[in-house]
Amino acid sequence: EEELVKAVYHDVNKIVQMVGKGERVEVLLPAQWKYEVYDMMKAGKRLDEIVAVFDDKKAVAQFVQRYRKVRTLPQVLDRERAKSVLERARKFFEKEFKMTFVVKEEDGRKYATPDKFGIVIA
Repeated sequence: EEELVKAVYHDVNKIVQMVGKGERVEVLLPAQWKYEVYDMMKAGKRLDEIVAVFDDKKAVAQFVQRYRKVRTLPQVLDRERAKSVLERARKFFEKEFKMTFVVKEEDGRKYATPDKFGIVIA
């Protein structure tokens, strides 16, 4: 849990240094299917086995390909636990960055993953 807070802090800080502050920080949680695929990859399932389970085969295959060179997938918190940890850390983030901190669902953006959440400064 502490590692998640540190990672998000680091990422937000890096983005703020590049683009400056805004009114709020949005941390985008990846879609649930990405956690399911991630768990299947950790369990050693092959691409064809994973893709067969999902309707959007192209999106799943593209997601799996992002990790093709990663030898060991990092441990991640499940989606609800990650959301809870970030919600509990909200006041810390708001104090540190002096911006409103919001945790929300990924909204069609493709870059949030279970090991790297999307971050938007708005």
